[in-house]
Amino acid sequence: MRGKKKNRAFAFIITFAMLFIIFGSHITAEAEVNLGDPSSPFSYADILDGDMHETGEITLVAYSGTDTKIVIPSTIDGKTVVGLDEFFLWERYDIEEVVLPDTLQYICMHAFSFTSITEIVIPEGVKSISDYAFMACNNLKKITLPSTLQDATGAFYSSGVGCLEEINVSEDNPYFTSSDGILFNKDKTILMKYPNGRTGKYTVPESVKTIGYTAFEGSNLDRVYLPEGLEYIADKAFSSSRIQSVFVPDTVETFGYEVVDSSSNTRPVLLGSEGSTVYYYTQGYSYDFADPAKAFSDIDENAFYYIPSLWASQTEPKITSGMSGNKFKPFNMCNRAQMITFLWNAKGCPDADLTNNPFTDVSESDFYYEAILWAKQAGITSGKTATEFDPMGPCSRGQFVIFLWRACGRLEVEFESEFADVTAGTDLSKAVSWACFNHITSGVTATKFKPSTSLNRAQAVTFLCHARRSLTMYD
Repeated sequence: MRGKKKNRAFAFIITFAMLFIIFGSHITAEAEVNLGDPSSPFSYADILDGDMHETGEITLVAYSGTDTKIVIPSTIDGKTVVGLDEFFLWERYDIEEVVLPDTLQYICMHAFSFTSITEIVIPEGVKSISDYAFMACNNLKKITLPSTLQDATGAFYSSGVGCLEEINVSEDNPYFTSSDGILFNKDKTILMKYPNGRTGKYTVPESVKTIGYTAFEGSNLDRVYLPEGLEYIADKAFSSSRIQSVFVPDTVETFGYEVVDSSSNTRPVLLGSEGSTVYYYTQGYSYDFADPAKAFSDIDENAFYYIPSLWASQTEPKITSGMSGNKFKPFNMCNRAQMITFLWNAKGCPDADLTNNPFTDVSESDFYYEAILWAKQAGITSGKTATEFDPMGPCSRGQFVIFLWRACGRLEVEFESEFADVTAGTDLSKAVSWACFNHITSGVTATKFKPSTSLNRAQAVTFLCHARRSLTMYD
């Protein structure tokens, strides 16, 4: 990746042309790399004026030192440090702390990408932080932005900052503000970035009219509630996140491109009113939609299976319609026939070419007949024995995870689970490892998966909901 610096002269032409626009005529479109004092760990580029004379200002190109904590000087070789170039600390995983000089004016693209910094204070005087500046800074928890900052929206694009807890902005900044560590524009009509490291639920303030580009990208929240009066959700607002659901009001009129990640199992279910803009948006892109007005009477909104139960009862084809009296009966145990039928429905009710029914305890009149023949043909299960399926027998956690894993293509992951009650090298171990890696389920405790425990309806629809994208990829 260091090869990206090959054509440095051309990169500076582009970089400083932009900086000329932002910072004035004392910065020109040309500069050249100067290694400076051989004993210094910093290489830099001189900034030239319109007559190609040095201005006495420099931008730092790279750091070659070995210190894990860097204090960047305000001057080097008698020249003032005003900028950090593209890829300044690219892939310096050893760097844990950076102190920036008060002479700094701009930070270029990827300047801190792939470092191990945990906190950074951007000093007063900095006007611009370019796109992806903090990408993959996975230890970064806190960022402080100055009053002089004019442009920083792109700094958080594709950030991958999985543990970021707060973004704070100087109260004197005329362009941005922060509230509870969340980044907004000054009048709080645009939510620009929500810190990825937070979990739980979040209700967006009523003043917000726009959810900004990648605002919740990579978020670890469980649910997001958008306010009445919201009008626009920008591109990739909830992409690559682990958000289970987003409650979208009828006031939203416009959606950007790929508001949720179409290729992810963990994409949120968008909740709203049937017939609303969000409903038609999800239909057009085959995203997951559910109407909370159709929720079951025996499921509390705070239950972990609330969203999966909505999805399972409203997706097409339905996984389950619930029980009588608008009840879901979440704690009813599932038998093997029900589990295979749930899985068959989730796969889109595929036809089975198998015409010879090998199971003596399954008849053509049974509701699960087609599902079991499909499962046998697809290699998802071979039955309890060669001639018996045991449809009324209980379905365990281990059995269903194996069924699910096989239905999703038998993908193997790089690590193997280390649960004490799961034997390594078996299909169960491969299935459990895959399910844990993809956040489909986890152990009952830190050391026990409890594969023999019977599965209930709440757990079954949760497993399926979490695996829904993988299920449709391997038909």
